[in-house]
Amino acid sequence: MSLAVSMVLGAPRSWAAPIYVVGDDDLSAYSPAWHAILKEAGIDAQFITAQQAERRRLFVAGRLVADCCTIPEWRQRPEEQATQLYTNPFFYAVDHIVFKAGDPSPPTSGPDLRTRRVATVTGFDYVGGDNFGTRVETESMNAALAAVAEGRADAVIVNVQEFMRLQRMEHRPLTLGREYHRVNLRARVHKDYPQLVPRLNAAIVRLRRAGKVEALVGAALRGAEKVGHTQTTP
Repeated sequence: MSLAVSMVLGAPRSWAAPIYVVGDDDLSAYSPAWHAILKEAGIDAQFITAQQAERRRLFVAGRLVADCCTIPEWRQRPEEQATQLYTNPFFYAVDHIVFKAGDPSPPTSGPDLRTRRVATVTGFDYVGGDNFGTRVETESMNAALAAVAEGRADAVIVNVQEFMRLQRMEHRPLTLGREYHRVNLRARVHKDYPQLVPRLNAAIVRLRRAGKVEALVGAALRGAEKVGHTQTTP
């Protein structure tokens, strides 16, 4: 699998300052906030942009020092629990059930998904995922939304920020349904680099107090509210 590499510099560099290899998803609405957290923490980063499954593999192998953005419930494999440390939360998000617009009998809760085809992203873990009826595996969240819009799946779980961002990029006839799960997004750090956790936590505190995390996520989503025909349900 091909990997994209980019860099961001934190504090002014000295020749002895290390560069840490970290994971990133440049299509995520949270990517700008992740970059800002690293810069605020004075951490010089080389970003590896890859799909979730590959980033999970690289993290466990020790080839990623840190990755974002996730919650402990999404990273429950024994090898992950043995190698990961978490920062404090930096952003609160809500996952929703999304289904095709006009669905005459849309899923409205987790139990409804037991008899449905649920589009999932390879490398993602899902709260309540064991109760999904049939999984329709896709390579990205964008592809998962396409599967629902095209009728190959009945529903997908996605947080509202990512849904609006992706709909802004490519509008599809989809409805943002009811709340499925609430999450406090965090970054995770490989256990071999525990010294980075307090630096990241301190950076998160400063950026949140200044309102910069919310501003960066909002900037990534700006214009999403103008997408035509995007529907929501109460």
